[in-house]
Amino acid sequence: FVMDLGYFLYNIVTFLAFPFIGSTIGTHRRYRAGFFQRMGFIPRQIRAQLKGSRPIWLHAVSVGEVTASIPIIKKIKEKYPQLKVVISTITTTGNYTVRKKIPEADLVIYFPYDYFFIVNRVISIINPCIFIHTETEIWPNFLWALDRCGIPSVIVNGRISLDSCRRYKLFGWFFKKVFNKISAFGMQSKIDYNRVI
Repeated sequence: FVMDLGYFLYNIVTFLAFPFIGSTIGTHRRYRAGFFQRMGFIPRQIRAQLKGSRPIWLHAVSVGEVTASIPIIKKIKEKYPQLKVVISTITTTGNYTVRKKIPEADLVIYFPYDYFFIVNRVISIINPCIFIHTETEIWPNFLWALDRCGIPSVIVNGRISLDSCRRYKLFGWFFKKVFNKISAFGMQSKIDYNRVI
């Protein structure tokens, strides 16, 4: 596959940042949980449950996003009861909250680190029919890999702070390509809508 200059530079930066990520994992218990899943190693029992299905994959970073996503998950299960729902989180508390409060979730995993060789592996294992972000999680390699596989991605309850908007615009030549990988944006307000545009 061909990766353009923007993605190439992004990957150089993230590879250089790996020692910092490694030290963070080593010193913070909240990030150690699910380490192997974050590195792309999905347990055998999860693979077995996914076999032959193309689930809906919803991502919620932590407790707040998990709680906010409960109504949409209930609606998805009501409308598409035949489809499995995979929910990913980044924090341990978010993971625990899904297991405790969302019985509709068929599978709960930790979101993979945004390295192309990791996200390609996880996406090929889960093989979702759609990926739903809650709020605004922008992971360039992950979105690129979804797009390459023809898997649509949608943002729900999206928001972009003024500071984030400024940072995205600073590297607009790159993030324009990244945002174009997202199929649809459902934003919280007209202000957030305008910032995405």
